[in-house]
Amino acid sequence: MLEDTSSLPVVLDVNYKPYNTPLLLQVVEKGCDVVRGSEMLWEQGVGQFELWTGRKAPYGVMKKVVLDNCLPKDGEEEEPPADLSKLAP
Repeated sequence: MLEDTSSLPVVLDVNYKPYNTPLLLQVVEKGCDVVRGSEMLWEQGVGQFELWTGRKAPYGVMKKVVLDNCLPKDGEEEEPPADLSKLAP
């Protein structure tokens, strides 16, 4: 899939559960930077909170709540990565 590693893309995956999607597992292994859906979720929530209330959002609290609900729990298995090479032309 990613043969040339000299200019790797940043991969955005809007899914927030599972935390490590098959796509993210594969591209992280290749060395790409990623932006996870959970990060987008809390950042969007912070922006909305501040817009609607006019107050500074409790960033750390919001991040913790999202991650507490998105990260796999101890002993909980996530799906193994899919072979995405079959999707390449």
